[in-house]
Amino acid sequence: MTGPALGVTGEQDARTYLEAQGMTFVASNWHCRAGELDLVMLDVVMPNMGGREAYERMRALRPGLRALFASGYSEIAIHKSFKLEGGLRLLQKPYTREPLLRAVRAVLDSDPPQAEG
Repeated sequence: MTGPALGVTGEQDARTYLEAQGMTFVASNWHCRAGELDLVMLDVVMPNMGGREAYERMRALRPGLRALFASGYSEIAIHKSFKLEGGLRLLQKPYTREPLLRAVRAVLDSDPPQAEG
């Protein structure tokens, strides 16, 4: 997997795995480069703002932005309050290199989410 896909993540292992595949990460000031983002990777639960809220803010600047969410919570527990739509995917923690790479490829190959409205 090679390419210019950029992401935002706090997961050092994910960053290490994906940078080895030729991806570049934007960890801060992502809004300055929002037009370059192909994919964001976010935790479902984050301090200050949930992953979904952060994603929606990013998507306001880059409609069609794809997302890979990661969580240590079960998928069943997350779906009670967290809707996954086209172009979004959940990766269960803890994960290893191969499941991460497969999930990223699946998200990048999927149709982008449709703008709401």
